Amino acid sequence: MQLTDFELDCIRFYMGDPEIVARGDFLGGPKAYNTINALLHEGIVNELDKIADGKPIEVLNQKHLRQMIILIQTIDDAMKKVKNSKSPLVTYRVDRIAEIESIKERNRIEGFYSTCKAGFLNEYAKTKQNVVLMEIEREPDVPFLDFEELFQNRYAKKEEAEILLPFDCEVKHIRQLKCSAEEKERYRDLNGNVPCGKYALLIGKRKEDSQTEKKSLEELVKEDNAQKINQLLQKLTKGKSLSEEEKQFYVNWKKELKNTLENAG
Repeated sequence: MQLTDFELDCIRFYMGDPEIVARGDFLGGPKAYNTINALLHEGIVNELDKIADGKPIEVLNQKHLRQMIILIQTIDDAMKKVKNSKSPLVTYRVDRIAEIESIKERNRIEGFYSTCKAGFLNEYAKTKQNVVLMEIEREPDVPFLDFEELFQNRYAKKEEAEILLPFDCEVKHIRQLKCSAEEKERYRDLNGNVPCGKYALLIGKRKEDSQTEKKSLEELVKEDNAQKINQLLQKLTKGKSLSEEEKQFYVNWKKELKNTLENAG
């Protein structure tokens, strides 16, 4: 099924396509995917990890918050429409050790998962601390977006050969692999350290739960919520701790967001 221009623009903005970012239709700039995925993670560990790596995590205002939620739902819906028969089932990712710990605890990947058809990307290792190498095998019924097939000559970042997986996919199996001497030397992290490990994951589809009541978009993005999220993310970015009340609000809001997204439609 063919995607609409709006769906394609949402995907291109998410991947940081300079043309779409420069148009100004969406707020957040070329690294907006950092905030989008932080909102899809439980707790605040993902935010703290990204801030420690120097990545922007921000909700500018109510309009920005609404746009991000619409982007998430639009991209998720687009994944279910597209069929890419030629794309490989095994792709690759460089991530933080904290992500593996989260996966082991929850048996799922929480945010959209960017993976590469061409192997591990060294430039991504250099932007993170305490990295791990991940071989991602997805089951054939897991929806995804192959940016190379989808955009062809319009693909702004061909070197990334990206396959994007949905948020909240089930992790059915995980096993530790051995890093080769070459991998230890090549994939150094932000501080010049060798990878903390290497893992193989088997990814299955998201488990839906339509029984849970969901909130409306307008309830989620009401002005008071947007202001609170803006302020607490600024505090985290400045290295300040959240009060227990702030943390509880944010964690609960993200749970409501995830529930609404998973049970939409």
